[in-house]
Amino acid sequence: MKKICFLLLIMVIFSASIPVFAQETSNSKINELYTKTFQVVKIYSNRFGYMLAYWTPGGKIAEMYIPLEWFEGAASKAVLVYGKSAELPYFAVTWKNGEFTNITVYAYDNFSHPTWGILKGTDDQLKSKFEVENLNIQF
Repeated sequence: MKKICFLLLIMVIFSASIPVFAQETSNSKINELYTKTFQVVKIYSNRFGYMLAYWTPGGKIAEMYIPLEWFEGAASKAVLVYGKSAELPYFAVTWKNGEFTNITVYAYDNFSHPTWGILKGTDDQLKSKFEVENLNIQF
């Protein structure tokens, strides 16, 4: 009899706790966040921003241009994090409901490291490449 009462008590507690953990989906919009990480081959700096050479999931090297303005302010689109880990450099891109929200670039704190470089070219050649509104990521 004690076992039956104990089992009934457990079932009541369990069934009462289900609504606490249930996610409300009716008539509410759920924010879907998606983050993807890419390994970086080299980070090129320039007065207009950073150009990242990175590995695509298909095993090819692609380029991406990030304007310097994206790194400014509290609600910036981009963040540059310096460190000394063996997995550096890489970047993580986050989308919310299918729209780009931000990019975080993780790089070595030593600019003499072989993964850092200087993007060379004339202002006319480079300025237009950094005039982007959204990331152009190749998958």
